[in-house]
Amino acid sequence: MISFGTSQTFQRKRVSARPRLQPGDAAKYIAPAAALLACADWQVVLYVRVSTQQQADGGNIDDAKAEALAWLRARSIEPLAVFAGVESSDIGGGRFILRDALDFARQHGAILVAPSRCRLLRSYLCGGGKIRNEIEPPNDGEYRMLRRMANGVPLATIIPPNEPARASQIARGQKGDKGGRPPKLEPGWKKRRREELAPRALALIEQGKSQRGIAAELAVPVSTIRDWLGARAFCAEAEELNDEWA
Repeated sequence: MISFGTSQTFQRKRVSARPRLQPGDAAKYIAPAAALLACADWQVVLYVRVSTQQQADGGNIDDAKAEALAWLRARSIEPLAVFAGVESSDIGGGRFILRDALDFARQHGAILVAPSRCRLLRSYLCGGGKIRNEIEPPNDGEYRMLRRMANGVPLATIIPPNEPARASQIARGQKGDKGGRPPKLEPGWKKRRREELAPRALALIEQGKSQRGIAAELAVPVSTIRDWLGARAFCAEAEELNDEWA
């Protein structure tokens, strides 16, 4: 496996605020990685990026790369190469790391896999001339620009492209970066996540999977998995839920 890393600094020109455009359908341009990889024995190039050097210095790239690799390796897939670094999420912002990753994938007949849609692009135009947050959906024009850049390389994301980044990814994306306001989450989301995923985590640990591998598969922090597996309350609740589902 080849690993590439670099950092690019971009200076965005001042532009006047634009009216909001309608968001596009990501599924027309980007496939869910699980579905695409189930269709054929694809070769894979992994692409991981963060927006600022501060995020990179905080370990965000290493965390994201480790989680994505764990997800792929849990499916017996070893990427041909990993392209990781710091660059803009704006599709018109240069994107030299992404372009290099796409060129490599094209040369080897591979698909390009990213952790989530917002790692490939976030909306600039939908945000009224300003990238707003992790879940701001791009418009069809921006998706078409991404497809032209891909130039025949299939694009896929570990988190299905029309789903927003999970809470763990949003938190990791903001670690070490104090700018911006985190997106609001509905009250009780932690409890709902625990009720949905804790029994699966327990089943996976009984199958011999590592906590890091489970965290990558379920898209939650490793610390959350440890809390679930180490709490007596969780064990009792998981047994009850498993009984209900049986």
